[in-house]
Amino acid sequence: MSPKVILAVCLSAAILSGAASGVITGELNQGARGARGAVGAPGPRGQVGAVGPAGKSGSDANLGPLGVCVSTNTSGTTFFVDGVYQPAVINGVPSCTTGTFTSIQPAKQSQ
Repeated sequence: MSPKVILAVCLSAAILSGAASGVITGELNQGARGARGAVGAPGPRGQVGAVGPAGKSGSDANLGPLGVCVSTNTSGTTFFVDGVYQPAVINGVPSCTTGTFTSIQPAKQSQ
């Protein structure tokens, strides 16, 4: 054996014999808790939502229901229009035909 190997073996034996005869004592100390980390940066912006349905045009939104012929009388044809009975003429003809009419001309209000 070379002198370096012999020295290493002797030192190892001395350390082991000392450790066996001595008492190894120690204390495990836990360090203080670290500070809380900073708040992260905001995430990316979400996607744009879908396009909503098209709105009604002004004229379509304000149309009332069609007048329905209810009965006839001497002053013309009585119609039920927007919840109110009104005397009216259909295309200038003051006569009643059953059904729903698309062209209604309300009669003038009597004074």
